[in-house]
This record gives sequence, structure tokens and C-alpha cells, in this order.
Amino acid sequence: MANSIAKILHIVLLVVQLLFLASPHFPGRNQILIIWIVTLAAASYAVGPVSDDPANAQPYTLLWSIWLATIEKCITAIRNNGRIEDHYWRNDRKPREASAMNSFGLQKLKWVAALMFNSRLVRWNLQVKNVPVASAQTRGRFLAVEISRLVKLVLVTDLLLQLGIRLFWTHPDGGRFESSKELAIGHPEILWSFGKVVVFACGPYFFMSMNYVAASIVAVALGLSVPADWPPLFGNIGDAITVRQFWGTFWHQSMRRPFTTFGHLAIDFFNIPRGSTLAFHVQIWTAFAISGFMHAQAMATLPRPYDITAAETTAGIMRFFLWQALAISIEDLVQRLFEHLGFEVERFGRLRFILGYLWVTWGMWVSLPCAADVMMRLRLTEKSFLSFTIFGPLVDYLPIPKV
Repeated sequence: MANSIAKILHIVLLVVQLLFLASPHFPGRNQILIIWIVTLAAASYAVGPVSDDPANAQPYTLLWSIWLATIEKCITAIRNNGRIEDHYWRNDRKPREASAMNSFGLQKLKWVAALMFNSRLVRWNLQVKNVPVASAQTRGRFLAVEISRLVKLVLVTDLLLQLGIRLFWTHPDGGRFESSKELAIGHPEILWSFGKVVVFACGPYFFMSMNYVAASIVAVALGLSVPADWPPLFGNIGDAITVRQFWGTFWHQSMRRPFTTFGHLAIDFFNIPRGSTLAFHVQIWTAFAISGFMHAQAMATLPRPYDITAAETTAGIMRFFLWQALAISIEDLVQRLFEHLGFEVERFGRLRFILGYLWVTWGMWVSLPCAADVMMRLRLTEKSFLSFTIFGPLVDYLPIPKV
């Protein structure tokens, strides 16, 4: 059943950001916009999920990434005693380009939309760190390559969805799990345990990549952007030999700037010198705590089965993200200890990479079920969101793991 009020509030929240940022600057604009965002976000959650179907409701719960980034931009402007227009501009345009645009004009509305939806600020003056470099391609070549990638990503997505249905959602007797409390990706046998975590872990990577590539094809084909605006969403998994590099280099950097800014707020509030070891750890824990909270609140606003409590839709998410902060702190302290003892980590050569990959893999193996079990209990991806399947009949031959 659709919740029209919730849907309207989510849409109004987007429109309010667009109009405020396109308006002429006036005293208190940034502060007022923050109040509006927080109020509308709280109201949208108070009225309940957009739909009783988690698959239909989930896209609206993901809009937090947009309004949280807008709050961060407002905070940045407030801390620098300026306007948002004074801090953001595209690299191929004049600095502070929006200052010369007519308020509410089409040009400024397009500028605001680009600012809001370009989460990594690709080709802007404040592009986030560690965004992969886009290869120089003509429009035709870009479309040909991306269409080929999209076909491959759709096929892998179909395989992962069908594996998930078989491994996660199918009861050993071949039926459906009636109680959501029974749903979990863990397994007492080590091979099944590792295999199920791998299948679940690959899901977000390929699902997000598929949507990103599809959006890039549409945008470039319609002339709304150029190939350079679409660098790869993810980095090189080969660089992820520490948990810190996994999140800071390999994983998408879409929310890096907001989390970094909030981390700076934390260390400035406690008067911790920037660049110090303590500042590093406070910033890491702040970033992952906020990330965990925002992901958890998104899960909490989805419709949940009758036998699942609110805590069961949030606690696991928080544990997962706080584990990442703990892992980064541990590996940083270990590296500092090695340096203090006179060892150079780089001299370990290939062994350093092997141990690094094992560490990151083990960390994800033991921590991912915390978050995955939440999504299981909410029955996300219980059914394939694709309108077809190629691998379904083949996956049906796979044995179902006994619980």
C-alpha cells in the first residue's frame, strides 16, 4: 500500500533544497535551509514508509545522501562566512560562476542540480579525493564501451540475485522462510559461511555499478554531460590491502566530503590539533559513526515484518560501521608500532600484500553479517528486481545450505 504523504514529503525535501540553493543569498539562508531539511526529513520518517513493499520504499530512503551533502555544504559556507556560490564551481568555468547567475533562472537551477546530484563533485573545484581518473574517450566510444559494460553488469547482477534467492531466501525444504527471525547469512560450515558472505558482499558493488553505468549512458547520449563526467564509480580492488584503503580508495567516495567535514567539526570542537594521531582516530570514528547512523535510519524507515523489532533493523548496521573504524584504528596502531620498532612496512614486499588481503577479507567476513542480517530480516532482494533471469534455472541445481 502506497503512502502518498511520505512520498510527497520526500519530493518536497528535494524541491526545497533546489529552490533555496537557486535563490538569492540572504542572511541566515544556510541556517534556515538546514532547519527545513531536518524538519522535512523528520516528518517524512514520522509518517511511515512510502510503501509496504521494501523494494518500492528503498529508493526514497536513500535520498539521505543528497540532503546530508546539502547540509554539509551549508555548514562549509557558514564556517567560512560566505555563500555556497562562493565555494563551488566547475573546473571549466569561471571561479564563483553561480554568483553571476540570475536567481531561479534556468542556468542557476541547472547549476544547483549538478551540485546536488554530483556527489563526488567530479570536475568541480572541490572534487573529492581518490576518484578514479576518467579515460579520455569520444562520445561514441564511451557509449559503446559503457553499453558493453552494462550488459555484463546486468548478467552478473542476475547471477547474484538468483544466488541470493537460492542461498539466503530458500528454506532447506525448498519453501519460503515464514519467520524473518530465521533469516541470516551465517552458517556453521566454513565454506558455506565464506561463500554466502562473498555472494552478499558482491551485491552492492555490482548493483551500484549497474545503475551508475546506466545513468552515464543516458546522460551522455542525451548530451546532459560528457564522458569525463563519469569516471569509474569504484577504484581498484587491488589497492585495498588495508581496511582504510578499502574504504578510502576502492569503495565509492560519494559521501567522503560530508563525513570528512563532520569529522573536522568533531576535532575542532574538542580543540584537537589537526594532523595529530588523536585527530585521525577521532575523525575516523566520527565518520563511521555518522555513516552507520545514516544507513541505520534508512533501514529503520523501511517497512518491516511483524516479528522484527526496530532494534533488529538498526543495531547490526551500527555494529558493522563501528567495526570498520575499530579495524582502521587497529591497523594504524600496528603500523605505527612497526615503524617505532624500526621496521619499514614496504620492505615486506609481496608478503605485505598477502597479509593485507587476508586481513581485509577476514574483517569483511566477520563484520558483514552484522549488516547483512538486517537486510535479510527486512527481506530486501528476496525477489529479483530484474524483469527476467538467465541464470535462475541453472542456480536451481545448486544445493541449499542446511541451517
